[in-house]
Amino acid sequence: MPKKQTVKGGDCMSSLSKAAGFRSHKTLYDDPDNRALRARRTEPSELHPGDEVIVPDFDPGVEDAMTTKRTTFVVVREDRTFLRIRLRHRIPLAYRLTTDLETLEGSTNGVEDIVAAVSRDARSASLLAWVSDQAIHPDNGGPALRRRIDLGCLAPIDTLRGIQGRLRNLGYDAGPLVEDPAAGCDALTAEAIRAFQAAHGSPRTGKPDDVRQLLEQLHDA
Repeated sequence: MPKKQTVKGGDCMSSLSKAAGFRSHKTLYDDPDNRALRARRTEPSELHPGDEVIVPDFDPGVEDAMTTKRTTFVVVREDRTFLRIRLRHRIPLAYRLTTDLETLEGSTNGVEDIVAAVSRDARSASLLAWVSDQAIHPDNGGPALRRRIDLGCLAPIDTLRGIQGRLRNLGYDAGPLVEDPAAGCDALTAEAIRAFQAAHGSPRTGKPDDVRQLLEQLHDA
């Protein structure tokens, strides 16, 4: 029987679908019982704590095969999802991305985003990035950029939590992410909004509605 699951901070369709045993997040997101949720959350990676997701019954599937004859079954699973990281830099960088499940290494040419395939149920990551040709490696004390990344925590732009998350990603201290979808804008978030507005030549109102469009344009483009 389908069950109702309440979204917690860090949940997204990819992690919820893997926990339920489904091969793809589309099984959950496209389920007819989640029609109302899709109308509110048009991006499956952006859920808000308190959202309700209907988890359908798991169907393991049945395939017929002839006895005394070899049959090959191919199972296609989406065990990984993509994490995109945009850094404000113009020089080639090497990086090490460590999630709570694995470590990935690579490089970026200074223009392109870092795009890494990570496990669907990874919850957090840390990024270590450094100039590719610098003399001293960060493991030996060389300079590096270090950032912690909370995965699955970016909420829709039409929520206060979504505004806070985008401000934080752009370097503004918007305080702890709110859990209550009805929560109001506190003093720390309002000050972060005013700082963002000042940096982009807008009136310093401190109101979420006044930055939503520009914030989405700059962050999500």
